[in-house]
Amino acid sequence: MLAMDNDNFGTPYSEKDIVISPRRGKHEKQIPASGILLVNPPDAQYAITRLLSEGGELRSIYHTQLCIHSTGRFFIAGPAVSAPIAVMAAEKLIALGARSIYLFSCCGAISPELKIGDIVVGAVPQAGEGTSQYYVCDRPNLPSKNSAERLLTAAQQISQQSRLGNIWTTDAPYRESRYWLNEQLIRNQVVGIDMEYSALCSICNFRAIRFAGIFVISDELWRERWVPGFKNAEFLSVGRKIIHLLLDPKFHEDR
Repeated sequence: MLAMDNDNFGTPYSEKDIVISPRRGKHEKQIPASGILLVNPPDAQYAITRLLSEGGELRSIYHTQLCIHSTGRFFIAGPAVSAPIAVMAAEKLIALGARSIYLFSCCGAISPELKIGDIVVGAVPQAGEGTSQYYVCDRPNLPSKNSAERLLTAAQQISQQSRLGNIWTTDAPYRESRYWLNEQLIRNQVVGIDMEYSALCSICNFRAIRFAGIFVISDELWRERWVPGFKNAEFLSVGRKIIHLLLDPKFHEDR
């Protein structure tokens, strides 16, 4: 067995000890500072198709697609389902020049106050996934206050009932017990559950990047029986309205 001198390595997870670091390739173009990460394939495809129809530029990055708005003011990327894939995409986007990332996705409601088609802007993340533990820093693991407020203001153009809410992120959507979901609701005031939010909060805090996430309620987990709404007309309509707001170049202007 090869002997290693521990003095040649840093502390666990220090930058000195990291084997692979995200970087911009020799022939890769820089991207705009502001952009959207769309988790779900139908949403990503819809947004990319719309941007391309308006003269956008299509590029590809590992595991996902990237499109630059014709004005060069913002980018969109996706799909990126699950915490590890979303973080890999975010790392690459940051290496290419992203400084402000907005997440759009859906989440399941565990609060009886929420129904399919309602809008939630992410507040405090609760990590039930395995990626966040590798992105620990001194800053509180929270979304950017200004970015979250911008999302909430935009969402209220669609529905005045839009609200901030704590989100629990899981790697195991088929292992959600009613007991644990109720514990999250009571103990941590969690209202929704997804698969990417807490990990993206962690990586963006670690890299000092502005980040916030907006969700449309896709299913109701708080009822006696699970109520899915992925084909619900209200869910689909609200999702498209959110995408249209995020694809407005004015949304990405510095304020």
